[in-house]
Amino acid sequence: MTSLKTTCYLIALLIACPLMGRNVLLEFKGAYFLPTSCDFKNIYRHGGALFGPELTVQLCECKDWYVFTSFDYFQKKGHSVGLCDPTTVTLIPVALGLKYFLPAFDDRVDFYGGLGFEAVNVRTKSCSDNVITKLSQWGFGGIAKVGAYYYLPHCFVIDFFIDYSFVRVGSNDCNCGVQSVKANIGGAIFGVGIGYNF
Repeated sequence: MTSLKTTCYLIALLIACPLMGRNVLLEFKGAYFLPTSCDFKNIYRHGGALFGPELTVQLCECKDWYVFTSFDYFQKKGHSVGLCDPTTVTLIPVALGLKYFLPAFDDRVDFYGGLGFEAVNVRTKSCSDNVITKLSQWGFGGIAKVGAYYYLPHCFVIDFFIDYSFVRVGSNDCNCGVQSVKANIGGAIFGVGIGYNF
């Protein structure tokens, strides 16, 4: 038992040492995803809630460049065009990129802009007998970010942000010989994050 605790402590120390002296922000975001695709809107109506964690780490001490990574979740029910069969879409975006911080007039506020790579796992489920009931595929693209961090007492932080995701899923052949259509699953994301500044 002691050796397990020692091993866990050493692993945590090895991870934390490179981050010493750097600004680290860990937050949980809640947002509204507004798709830009007319097809998406026709099937799933408008947008819906998107949420997940984001980690932002300063690249070098006393520098304004940061690296970010995030993992989000979105699910929406709708009806297929034509037959109006019930269908559900689940989006699981994973992003990695860079942010640049711009200090504001107030020490409690930092503005930022960022660009990154985004991969989205798209899972659709349909109740119709005429199409694939379940389909999972990956879409690749990018994400742009603008926002502002407002620093609260006791190292807490609020992140007000607007992101824009530009991702398309391609026409991958399924095992059953049916081809899925190309689709634009990008859109605007408006939200707020609550986090901690280490």
